[in-house]
Amino acid sequence: MRVLPFALVVLAISANAATESSSPEAGASASSVAPAVATAPDGGVPALEIEWNCGDCKPNEKVPPLIQSAYSAAAGAQHVGVVDGDKVHVSITEFRQRNPALRSLFGVMAGKDSMAVTLTWHGKQATAREYEANAFHGMNAIAESVGKQAFRAVQKFVAQDRVGAAAPAQ
Repeated sequence: MRVLPFALVVLAISANAATESSSPEAGASASSVAPAVATAPDGGVPALEIEWNCGDCKPNEKVPPLIQSAYSAAAGAQHVGVVDGDKVHVSITEFRQRNPALRSLFGVMAGKDSMAVTLTWHGKQATAREYEANAFHGMNAIAESVGKQAFRAVQKFVAQDRVGAAAPAQ
């Protein structure tokens, strides 16, 4: 059991040594490159513009920021920046959220939380959907899953757009 703290100390020291630059020029060049990667249109994905379009559902205003946060986290995990400007239109078309107390007490017998969104960008369209019916996961988990699905769909949109733009006009 004493090996784990020692391993953590060694890992922390090696991580610190790896991040220290050997010269001021190396640190300056690394910091000047990072913002360019995060804001480069060719290396990023467009931001999301989310609207409610689910008819008579009861919107939860906490959900769009959760979707955007999961989308940004998925982009960050892939070392891709989220670029403002030409946004992806996201329409929440289905939304049902159980009462959290009923969800915790009755789980699947309380029904299920569900959400479906439609993503549209440059004439391309995709759908992301998720549901949870257990007592432990609610709308936060659904929004996280939908945000990740949205990122994968937008990555495909951007890749298709780049391939189409790279093709020579005849």
